[in-house]
Amino acid sequence: DTPAAVYVISQEDIRRSGATSIPQALAMAPGLQVAQISASKWAVSSRGFGGYTSNKLLVLMDGRSVYSPAYSGVFWDAQNAMLEDIDRIEVIRGPGGTIWGANAVNGVINIITKKAQDTQGGLLRAGAGDQEQLQGAARYGGKIGESAFARFYAMGNDRAGNQLAGSGQDAKDGWNTIQTGFRADGAVGNRNEWTLQGDIYRNRGDQIIL
Repeated sequence: DTPAAVYVISQEDIRRSGATSIPQALAMAPGLQVAQISASKWAVSSRGFGGYTSNKLLVLMDGRSVYSPAYSGVFWDAQNAMLEDIDRIEVIRGPGGTIWGANAVNGVINIITKKAQDTQGGLLRAGAGDQEQLQGAARYGGKIGESAFARFYAMGNDRAGNQLAGSGQDAKDGWNTIQTGFRADGAVGNRNEWTLQGDIYRNRGDQIIL
C-alpha cells in the first residue's frame, strides 16, 4: 500500500547466524541498532533514539502488538519465542504510523511464526558454552483432526553474567528462563482459519542496583 524500505530475516538466516534470542536475530537487519545492556536487557531502535526504554518502534508478533503499556516499548527478555518456530522477521524502516498504527514512528518489526502444520514431528536442541551456559528446547507437532494440527514445546536457557569493563568483576546480571506452550491451527471450510495458542514462562534476570 505504501513505499517502504523492507528487510526480511528468514528462518535460514536465523539458523545460520547462531542467534539464541530474538534481539540477536534482529541485529542482522540493516538500519536497526541493537545493543545488549546486560544478559537479559537490550536496546533496540531504528534511526536513533536508542535506549532500554526505546518506544518508537512498533513490534508485532503474528500481527499482534507486544509493546508494554508501562512505557509503550518492548521488554525484549519477555519475547522469548523458540527460534526454530519463527518463519521470518519483517523489518520496515522509516515512519509507518499511517499504515501500521501507533508506535510506528521509526519502523515496524513483524515477527511471523510458523503454523502448527509446518512443524510436524519432533525436534530437540541442546547447547552449552561459557556465556550461554546451558540451553535446550524440545518440540513435538502432530495432527489432531481432519484439518487441524498442534504443536507443544518446552525450552530453557541459563546465561552467565557479564564482566564489568573496568574491574573485570562479575556484573551479577545472569539470566535464566523456563518456558512452555502450545499452538493449534485449523481450517473451517475453504475460507476460514482459526488459531489457539498459549504460553507460560518464568523469567528471572539479576542486576546490580546502584
